[in-house]
Amino acid sequence: MGRINLYVADALEQRMSRFRDQLNWSAIAQEAFEQAVKLEELKGEGSMEAAQIERLRHSRAKHEQSQHSIGFKIGRTWALDEAEYDALERVTSVDIEVPGIDAVEEKRSAAARLLATAYLGEDAIASYRETTEAMERLFDERSPSAEKIQGFIDGATEVYAEV
Repeated sequence: MGRINLYVADALEQRMSRFRDQLNWSAIAQEAFEQAVKLEELKGEGSMEAAQIERLRHSRAKHEQSQHSIGFKIGRTWALDEAEYDALERVTSVDIEVPGIDAVEEKRSAAARLLATAYLGEDAIASYRETTEAMERLFDERSPSAEKIQGFIDGATEVYAEV
């Protein structure tokens, strides 16, 4: 595997150092380099539309990662500050990957309903009203993304693993 030296601003390096044990900076840089090279290769091949699609895919991935991070913080905070053990246990057992659901809105809706059901501790699947109320309580929004919901579950699971 090749090696390169990479320079970053001092202020950024200080911020990065806080996460040295949590993030693989080499992998993050490789992914960014791969995206940039792929985009330039597509442009060079005269396929401007393909380059634009690739740029949007990269933007989507960054957005999904951001949503997951926000949800993670919310889930961890909820687990530490509000959750009772039984609710925490239910939430950490939620699997939002539902086979056969690929559409973004259907996935978001299914993830919200599964989380709301676990959060509320209901025996039956939460209703639409119960789901939107639970999402507003947990996220301060009616329709969080599936990535934000998964982040919430991951954040709560991290706390659960420490209990």
